[in-house]
Amino acid sequence: MRLLWRLAGFAVVFGLLISPLLLLDNALAQFAMGAILLTILLSLWGRWVEHRKLADYGLSADASMAVDLCIGVALAGGAVAIIFLLTRSLGFAGSAEYDPAPLLTTGFWLFFVKALLVGYWEEVFFRGYLFVNIRDSAAASFRPIQGKMIAVLITSLLFGLAHVGNSSFSWAALAILTFNGAVFCVPMLVTGRLGLSIGMHAAWNFSQSKVFGFAMSGNPSTSSMLRAEMTGPAFWTGGNYGPEAGLAGIIGLLFLLIAVYGAAVRRL
Repeated sequence: MRLLWRLAGFAVVFGLLISPLLLLDNALAQFAMGAILLTILLSLWGRWVEHRKLADYGLSADASMAVDLCIGVALAGGAVAIIFLLTRSLGFAGSAEYDPAPLLTTGFWLFFVKALLVGYWEEVFFRGYLFVNIRDSAAASFRPIQGKMIAVLITSLLFGLAHVGNSSFSWAALAILTFNGAVFCVPMLVTGRLGLSIGMHAAWNFSQSKVFGFAMSGNPSTSSMLRAEMTGPAFWTGGNYGPEAGLAGIIGLLFLLIAVYGAAVRRL
């Protein structure tokens, strides 16, 4: 019960802090200010309520964070590339067309910044704050490894449920997003840092939507570098929801799981 009250208190305080941001008429500014407020709140909450440092939640302002971030971007971009190549080789991508024009637009790069901010928000909350608290609480009643697995399961399921309001959401999307959340937990399990997770999260979303032309979490792609009409069966493509609701997404995540575990071990 103490854990639930602490988590609820953090969520309420954060909600009150960011509610004025709804008055801003710029989504990028909302996400940027929200990321700053989340970091400040986590720092103060950790010090005064939970007696933790930001590093205990996986955050650090050093070179290792930047390196982890870049590696995460490369790994997730490669995973989505594998999804596209498999989809194309099976004849499920129609006649794909390459257009470099989006690279020259401001909107293309602003979307990447937005993807980074969204990745930061969600990773700090789910794989940072929630994971650490549930892990430590569960470890008090179970063995440490069991506490970690319980934290992975709960935070990953909550991550999947957080997308329930997205267009074309389905049970398949919930299952694959839960698996997605578990993959994003790997860096915290192995290194105790969030840089890899944030980079993977950002590139996973950005590559689907702006590079390879997939729908991303129910949001159709616009102005992507590759344009392809997904003609394959929904069990593979995920239909209107995108790869996160299809077998292609599972294969991409399996590749990402192996790759990020290897990268995390090397980054110890």
